[in-house]
Formats: sequence, structure tokens, C-alpha cells
Amino acid sequence: MEKSKKPWKFFSWNTLCIIMVSCLLNAVIWVAFHGIPLMGFPEKEDIQSITIHCNGIEERKITEEQDIALLVNAVNLLNYQLWGKAEGNPIIGITYHLENGNDINIEANGTTIWWHGKSHALKQPDVFVNIIEGLFFN
Repeated sequence: MEKSKKPWKFFSWNTLCIIMVSCLLNAVIWVAFHGIPLMGFPEKEDIQSITIHCNGIEERKITEEQDIALLVNAVNLLNYQLWGKAEGNPIIGITYHLENGNDINIEANGTTIWWHGKSHALKQPDVFVNIIEGLFFN
């Protein structure tokens, strides 16, 4: 009896192992260069308004769709380091008022972000705070 040849004969466990190691190595290198992105932020369609606090003194309420989209995109810049040192007090506080009545808070200073009660050291210091202050407080 002859064995029938399978069309995917080139595929083997060695090939699968090489692909998995390559993917893992690629993920480690990406995290080393860019940091780990914060996840769980609301979509712009789910946000009714946003309140921004700067230095505990100034406050802005954002209700325009364009500004809400801008703030949602700015939060996507927040990547943190695994073993970075979180320090200081918050300079910027952002409260997302969702359409379902819930509020989501995020706070940041030049080097640290506070999200879900945990502090994380930012991969790119000062970028997020400078963008928020430049767009909404100058």
C-alpha cells in the first residue's frame, strides 16, 4: 500500500516552533522599544463629556465631538514601562463621563500615569502632559 502525499508536507513542528519563537521575540522587542500600551479606555462613541483638571486649579469641560476624539487619541500615546519607577503627584486629571452614567478617571504627571488605582511609569516622559496642557490650557 502506498502512502498518499499530503499537500502541506512542508509544514512541520520545527516550522511551527520557529514561527512561535519569532513572534515571541518580535513582541519582546516591540515592548522594549515602545512600552506596554494601557488598555481599557472608552471609545469616543461611548463618551458623553470629559472633564480635565490641571494642577488642581483649572478645570475644563469638553463636550464637542472633535475635542473628545482628540482626547481619546491622546490617551493612546500612553505606554508604560514594566520596571519603571512611578513617582510624583498628578498634574493632569481626566474624567470620562460615559453615556451609561459611569465615570472613568485617569491622572498623570510628566513621568507617571495612574489608571485603575495603579501607578505606571511612562515610556515617553512629558509627552502626554505637554499635549494636554498645550491643547486645552494655553
